Amino acid sequence: MAIVAAGLLTFLALFFAFQINLPFFFLVITFFLLQISYSYYLKNIILLDIITIAVGFIIRVLAGEMASGYHLDIWLLLTVISVSLFLAIGKRRSELTLLSGWAGSIPAKTRVTLTRYSEKMLDVYISMFANSAWITYSFYSFLQKPPVIRNRINLFFDQYNLDFFQERKWLMLSIPLVIYGIMRYLQLIYEKNEGESPEKVLLTDKPLIITSAILGLVLFGTIYLIGK
Repeated sequence: MAIVAAGLLTFLALFFAFQINLPFFFLVITFFLLQISYSYYLKNIILLDIITIAVGFIIRVLAGEMASGYHLDIWLLLTVISVSLFLAIGKRRSELTLLSGWAGSIPAKTRVTLTRYSEKMLDVYISMFANSAWITYSFYSFLQKPPVIRNRINLFFDQYNLDFFQERKWLMLSIPLVIYGIMRYLQLIYEKNEGESPEKVLLTDKPLIITSAILGLVLFGTIYLIGK
């Protein structure tokens, strides 16, 4: 039953992907082959297992670009790469902590690569990509052109001589929210050992949900309300 369902869903996914456009279709095939390769082989190779998980996140974002037709800024793509590696490494770090348990030893029957990772090495990797994530996002927000202010907002600024607020890079207001989100996720990894399921953490942790909502409002307001 599982094989029949998997085959049917794969066929439907490829069929509908082909209806969108050819690049999107090829990305879906690439994603499918990547998941098969990971399940049977790549998950047992140290470092490649982490990179494969991250590439899966990146393909999802690129697929959105192909489907929507909107160009993805290079700094935003680098942010996606950094965040993807950060989440993938955080997943391995939490798995290693949970399996080690109180005794400090990893069970014999477990994921092969976990026996080859050390906590110190994963900590260095997490620190590296946590920093690169917010730095690349900062470059992205800084290098974006200031939005063309809507006329009615311009009139408000002119009325009260608020020249300081005109032609500003409003998108940079979101940087503190991104930094807080990364710090909160690190807290969940090291204090609550919850990083083994990134999607569960992002959908259940209230501080992260609130931060994501505020971040969305800031981005929406900057792009669609202030700018035109």
